[in-house]
Amino acid sequence: MNKTIHLFRRLALVVGLVVQSTLLSASTLINGLYYDLDTSSRTATVTYETTGTDNYASLPASVKIPETVTYNSVTFTVTKIADRAFVYCKSMEKISIPGTVIEVGTTNTSNNLPFGGCTSLKKVRFEDGEQPISLGVYYSRGDNGSGLFSSCPLEEVYVGRNITYKDYYSSFQEYPQYYGYSAFYNQPKLAKVTLSSTVTEIPKYFCYENKGLNSVLVENGLTSIPGHAFDGCDIRIISLPNSVRAIDDYAFQSNVNMESANLGASVESIGAYAFNGCVNLGNISLGDELTSIGDYAFQKSGLLSVTIPDKVNSLGEYSFAQSTNLSSVVISANCRTIQKGTFSGCSNLSKIALNSGLEKISDGAFASCASLEEISIPGTVIEVGTTNTNTSNNLPFGGCTCLKKVRFEDGEQPISLGVYYSRGDNGSGLFSSCPLEEVYVGRNITYKDYYSSFQEYPQYYGYSAFYNQPKLAKVTFSSTVTEIPAYLFYKNVAMTLTDLPKVKTIGKSAFEECSKLTTLNFGQDLMTVDDRAFYNCTNVTKLTFPDAITTIGDEAFYNCSSITEVTVGSKLQSIGASAFQKCGSFTAILLPDNFTTMGASAFEGCKKLTVAKLGNSLRAVPARAFKNCIALSEMTVPATSVSMGDQAFYNDSVLAVITMNDGLKTIGNEVFWNNSGIRTFTIPGTVTSIGSNSFYGCTNTSVLRFKDGEGTLTIDSYYTRSKKIDDMTSRGSYTNRCNDYFYDCPIKTLYLGRDLKYDYADNASVYDYVDGYWKEMSRASAPFVNSTTLQKVTIGSKVTFLYNHLFHNCDKVTTIDIPASIANIYGNAFDDCSSLTATTFHDATNNHTLTLGDYAFRNCATLPEVTFPRQLLSVGNYTYAQCPLLKTLTFPAMLESIGNYAFAECTGLTQLTFKDSGKSVKLGYGARSNSGTSYLDNIPLFGNTNLTYLYIGRNINYTAGEKYGYSPFYNQSFLTDVRFSQSGTVSYCKDYLLYKVNNCKTLTLPESLTSIGNWTFRGMAALESIVVPNAVTEMGTYAFANDTSLKSAKLSTSCPWLKEGLFSECNALQSITIPSAVTKMDGYMFTNCKTLTSATFEDGTDLIEMGYGASWKNYGLFSDCPLKTLNLGRWLSYNTEVASRSPFYSIDALKNLNIGKNVKVIDKYMFSYCEGLEEVNLPDNITSVNLWGFRGCSSLKSVRLSEKLSQVGDYGFAGCTSLDNVTFPASMTSVASNSFSDCTALRKLDLGQNLLIIGPSAFENDKALEGIEIPSTLYGLGVASFKNCTSLPYVEVKSISSVGKEAFMGCTGLKWISLSDKTTSLGENSFAGCSNIAYVKSYATTAPEGLVNFPSEVVANGTLFVPEGYEDDYTYSATWEDWMNIKPLTENVLVSSITLSQTEANMKATETLPLSATVGSENAVNKSLIWKSSNEAIATVSAEGVITANAVGNATITAIAADGSGVKATCDITVVPTLAESISLDQPTLTLKKKRTAHLVATISPVTTTNKSLTWKSDNPEIATVDNEGNVKTLTAGETTIEVSANDGSGITAECHLTVTAPKAGDSNDDDEVNVVDAVNTVNYILNKVVGIFEFEAADVNKDNHISVSDVTGTTAIILQQPLQAKENIAMAKGMNVSDKNENYIVYSQPSKNAIDVALDVNSNYTAMQADITMAENVDDVNLKLDDAIASTHLLTSSKLDAHTLRVIVYSLSNSTFMDGRAIFTLTSKKNVNPADVQFDNAVASDADAKGYDLAAHFDQATSIAGVSGQDKDVNVVADGIEVSGEKGMLVCIYNTAGMLVESQRLEAESMSIHLTAGIYLVKFNHQVVKVTVK
Repeated sequence: MNKTIHLFRRLALVVGLVVQSTLLSASTLINGLYYDLDTSSRTATVTYETTGTDNYASLPASVKIPETVTYNSVTFTVTKIADRAFVYCKSMEKISIPGTVIEVGTTNTSNNLPFGGCTSLKKVRFEDGEQPISLGVYYSRGDNGSGLFSSCPLEEVYVGRNITYKDYYSSFQEYPQYYGYSAFYNQPKLAKVTLSSTVTEIPKYFCYENKGLNSVLVENGLTSIPGHAFDGCDIRIISLPNSVRAIDDYAFQSNVNMESANLGASVESIGAYAFNGCVNLGNISLGDELTSIGDYAFQKSGLLSVTIPDKVNSLGEYSFAQSTNLSSVVISANCRTIQKGTFSGCSNLSKIALNSGLEKISDGAFASCASLEEISIPGTVIEVGTTNTNTSNNLPFGGCTCLKKVRFEDGEQPISLGVYYSRGDNGSGLFSSCPLEEVYVGRNITYKDYYSSFQEYPQYYGYSAFYNQPKLAKVTFSSTVTEIPAYLFYKNVAMTLTDLPKVKTIGKSAFEECSKLTTLNFGQDLMTVDDRAFYNCTNVTKLTFPDAITTIGDEAFYNCSSITEVTVGSKLQSIGASAFQKCGSFTAILLPDNFTTMGASAFEGCKKLTVAKLGNSLRAVPARAFKNCIALSEMTVPATSVSMGDQAFYNDSVLAVITMNDGLKTIGNEVFWNNSGIRTFTIPGTVTSIGSNSFYGCTNTSVLRFKDGEGTLTIDSYYTRSKKIDDMTSRGSYTNRCNDYFYDCPIKTLYLGRDLKYDYADNASVYDYVDGYWKEMSRASAPFVNSTTLQKVTIGSKVTFLYNHLFHNCDKVTTIDIPASIANIYGNAFDDCSSLTATTFHDATNNHTLTLGDYAFRNCATLPEVTFPRQLLSVGNYTYAQCPLLKTLTFPAMLESIGNYAFAECTGLTQLTFKDSGKSVKLGYGARSNSGTSYLDNIPLFGNTNLTYLYIGRNINYTAGEKYGYSPFYNQSFLTDVRFSQSGTVSYCKDYLLYKVNNCKTLTLPESLTSIGNWTFRGMAALESIVVPNAVTEMGTYAFANDTSLKSAKLSTSCPWLKEGLFSECNALQSITIPSAVTKMDGYMFTNCKTLTSATFEDGTDLIEMGYGASWKNYGLFSDCPLKTLNLGRWLSYNTEVASRSPFYSIDALKNLNIGKNVKVIDKYMFSYCEGLEEVNLPDNITSVNLWGFRGCSSLKSVRLSEKLSQVGDYGFAGCTSLDNVTFPASMTSVASNSFSDCTALRKLDLGQNLLIIGPSAFENDKALEGIEIPSTLYGLGVASFKNCTSLPYVEVKSISSVGKEAFMGCTGLKWISLSDKTTSLGENSFAGCSNIAYVKSYATTAPEGLVNFPSEVVANGTLFVPEGYEDDYTYSATWEDWMNIKPLTENVLVSSITLSQTEANMKATETLPLSATVGSENAVNKSLIWKSSNEAIATVSAEGVITANAVGNATITAIAADGSGVKATCDITVVPTLAESISLDQPTLTLKKKRTAHLVATISPVTTTNKSLTWKSDNPEIATVDNEGNVKTLTAGETTIEVSANDGSGITAECHLTVTAPKAGDSNDDDEVNVVDAVNTVNYILNKVVGIFEFEAADVNKDNHISVSDVTGTTAIILQQPLQAKENIAMAKGMNVSDKNENYIVYSQPSKNAIDVALDVNSNYTAMQADITMAENVDDVNLKLDDAIASTHLLTSSKLDAHTLRVIVYSLSNSTFMDGRAIFTLTSKKNVNPADVQFDNAVASDADAKGYDLAAHFDQATSIAGVSGQDKDVNVVADGIEVSGEKGMLVCIYNTAGMLVESQRLEAESMSIHLTAGIYLVKFNHQVVKVTVK
């Protein structure tokens, strides 16, 4: 530590010595001046004596600072003068600063100046020296800085070396004013400055603003005069040595008295403003080395003349500007540029010699040179001026008011002339202020363009250099000129021009409005005449262009009205817009073959033009090209032309023929306006667009052909006018035909080979001239709308769409053939085509698609049928609305959508087929309201139809809901036949699909179905059964609700969620099985299912979450169902807030309850109040019966508790008043409150071995309970647990310390009580009311205490047995003190032993075994026994000890002493199975046809066989199968054996020999008969309309594995070949009275003596018939003939069975029905026929569904079949039809019995008559159908 301190002390000493040796004491006085001496560098700095105002008070007037000083024998070199060194040395007048001083002052603030306050200092010498001297600068922000000598009145300065300045606070160069510019700034008395030869440079601002300085002596050595060095001085003469090479910016600016300047021979550059403002400088010597003169260098100088040295190549901007004395200038030979404003304002300059090497004359170069009269611009100049604003200062010759002649000398390069900008028309040409009279152009002229496009806005630039020169008469073009620029001589009205010798191009408006031009002599080189070049040159008479001409620009000769002849060369390619417009005097134009381009209006208004040949190469006929060429008669448009512009032939009324060739693409607006001479237009197939009004006034055009072509042709029909109407009225508003494009054209024939597109309006306001008046009509508008002439329409094979309203209301078009190429028929295309009777669609063979747009065929009222092509993709909104004759529609597989209202008012539509497709189809909504007043969204898509048949071959989508009519098929009351494809194409049925289709009895859902929506099949009131395919994973709410005829329903095994109301109101439903996949069931599923008697929940491990709600919202799910059987294989979860919400709450009918292995808990309220339930078997998987589980099951007699049951919850079995016995399993640990209370029939109760707690009132009021054995494990006995168990004979309390309050209160049957040695307390009233107790045994040595309240008679008469020696303890106990008889336990003789006759035994079911018991000792008072079985399901025991075996298993029979001694004995019983001994089958042999079923019944013996289950199998499952119930199903022909075997291991079997036969040929319905019904069934298969069974093998009569018409005829052939059966004489009913009105009849009549007419009772009910007809023996020449009315739809065939019997068959290959009111066929003979001799046998008829009817026969003496009269008060039969009453506007539809629409009308009043011919009709109105007969 001490060593460290010592080191630091030594270090401090050394540092101190060093400091002392470097810096001596400050301000050392030496020879009268104070110095700071630096001993290390041995330099001295002059400093101050004091800082006050008396510094150096004794200093002499002349001070010379020495170069060195000596102190203490040490010599120091003086190198610095410090800040404030001589401050306030007021006596000092002169100072000499030695050459050793290199620094004077620092950079500091202005109060630190070294010579501050030296107010007498006049002379300063900086002695010569080798190093520069650095002068301090003194900073003050603003212009207040101070120079080094700013407070000194200097008069003379000698500078012997270079001077520099310090720079510290901020950049001195950037802010010199902050430092006072320089040491000598603004010295008003400084008159003389001498610069020594050692000075090579001086700083900027050296003598800035020294206004008194008039003498500057510069010795040879200085190299440059820096910026502002002598700015603002008063130098009169300056002579610079040859060492000076540069004079920088502002060097001598504003030396206003300078008269002469000799710049020396070496100056190379003069900077900007160098002599600016030297107004008296008349003479200057510029050395030969000078190369540049800066901007404004001599501005406002007094120079008289200037010769620019040859080395100068650039004159700075404004370098001699405003030198008003300057009269002549010689430009150097090397000068290339005269910069901007160089000589501007030189008003006396009259002569300027421009050197031949000059290249550029800039803006304002000679501006305001008012004395200049002519100028010759050398041929080397390539640029005069720029692009600038329009001011006289900017124009190179602006203000040259005497300039008359300008020569642009010949040169090789073009000269670029500047243009001068001013917004508006105020721009100026280059010579705009010059009174030019003569111009020589020796080379090409071009213009600059900078601010804006000169070509676009030339007026902003004054058009051109020579624009509007009114005196310019002479212009000469050299032969070197090849181009004349735009506007060059625009509006030079005095100008005449004869020759353009070598000109190739004449620019835009170059000679526009040169009105004195008459003859134009174009040279042979002319190639281009640009736009408006000779515009309005009205005196030009003839144009002859050389062959070289290729282009004539826009308006080039516009309004050259005197031209009578135009000759063009062979190379002409282009004529611009309006090039010859208004040249109305020439008659022909012949354009060469290579002519390609013509501009708009090129020949417009050439009224004398009769011949126009356009060559072979014209690319386009432009707009207005020949407009108003009223003499033109014929035109051929070249094949090369791709377009015809707007009004190209406008108003060419004489034009009769126009030929347009392929290649033409566009026809513009109004092209053929008023071309009334043209009758036929053929539009090439290449045309893609036609503009507006192009056929206006074509009033004679009757044929219009759009040739075949690819792509779309677009017509602009937005605002169409009509000449027809224009000629009739002057009111413009009437002339707008909106989009009626061809309104003026009486077109009869239209060939459409192209796709057309055009403007159209769905509802336009158009004025039509009707009945002599103008009327505003609101209607559609499009090119052919409302055509009254169009008759024939042909559509070509390249057309891909028909656009909106194309043929709307073309009421003379009758047929349309639509090619396969059509992809889209747009909206309203054939709307209101009232005469259209046929539309033929052609199938496409490729992937083509077809879309039918909105309203496409609306109101085609005569259209009877539509066959859609395979490629149909979509049908739009209203597409076929109001087509009442449509009957059958088949939608192809490609269809994707049908729009809203598509079939509104299609009242005849009865059959729909949606072909099979893997893609869904989207259907819309909406139809006309029932009142007929409007179309409504909430009416289904097919709401105006009466569908009878619907085939769904694909998924159908639509917007479901009441707002949109629920579904397309909602409420189809006639729809009886609905079929789904079974080919796998239907995967879902959406919401409401068949809602209220209430007459469909059968429905087969496809196996591919995966989803059923909400309300999908709701309200199908006739539906009898439904099988939901197993693929269905989702079913919506109320899917089958209100299906009131539904008897059976099989649910999918894959649907986890059954939603609300699924079978609500299905009041015919009998059973339901809930598959194992279901995990959730919503509420109201079975509301009012009054016939549902069986419910099965298949086994499953997942919990089912169940809702609630039935006819009352808080009822359980099955509350409305009279369930008899419930198979519960699942654990259920449901709302337990209200007891009635349990799914099975209070179902009185429930008798059979089977609980599966997966149910773990009987949850709250589950079976409460199921009063019909008699038996419950809780399988061993049940662990708990919860609150109210079986409460109130008043019929429940027995319950088997699960071996895993641990508890029974509150009221679990309370109120089960028929329950006889209960045995608790070993797993049972607790019994909750009231769990078995009020079980008034409960006799036997086994509390098990492990019970811990008995809850309050657990067995209260169980009045039949005969005994209990309290297990030793019990430690809690609840309040009132056995209260009022009046039959309980004794109580033995084991191991319980406390008996609960009222535990045995009211048990009047108790004879004795045994209390254990652990019992310490007895609850209040625990034995109150037990009036028959004879004795009480207490084994406790401490008397149990409590307010027991034994009855007084028990206390008085009963005996209390207590442990011996403890009698007194009980006597003095408050609980027992009143007992009269207290005895020791040893006095009572109890049973000591029980011995049974057998301790074990084996038994078979139904066997009995009596047990006998020996009771000891002999002295026992009470030897009676209580017998119990541990499992009564296995074996029971009577009160006498007789055992009965019930089922295989083990049980223990126990005999218990009744005296309370606890002695018992047991016998173990094993019930073994009884094996089968034999099996017998009811049918040992069996013969069946294929696809048949049979049930085999097996009987097993003996009847006591324990395991009666059997296993069935087929030896050949390919021939037949058998299930585990013995149900046999045959598959194919052959033989097999069905074997049944016992499952109990006995090996017993039985067999059935099965023979399977093939069906009969022709028996397609597999009913073992071949008749006409089979033929109809086969036809239905062909038509895809099979309703019932169809046996393919039988139907395939010709065995070709294909069902066709030949199989139908083959079936009829089989029928005809069948032998004559025994005749069943059909009784004939004479007259009209038929006893059984339900029978079906052949009705025959005799129209003539030799003929019989045969019909059926209601012909329209049937499609086919057969009968054996026997005639009288004398009639053997019978002929058969079909009625004419059905001859086209039916076939008749017959065979002769014997001499007098015919078999007749009548059938239809289309399954058409017979016609009412007509015969079916007629029998005729040449002999008279007696009807009484005609006999009909074996007669059968078939309806369209192949349902057969046996026929009786009656002879009709009337001439027609009588019907029944209408029974509705709103329909009455009148003489010639019917009378209908109802609301005005109500729609009435009338159908014949075949379902075909006969008439549809809307009531015009509340009652209206409708004429009908005789017949039977169905009248539909206001949701009613009435059958009437009109006679």
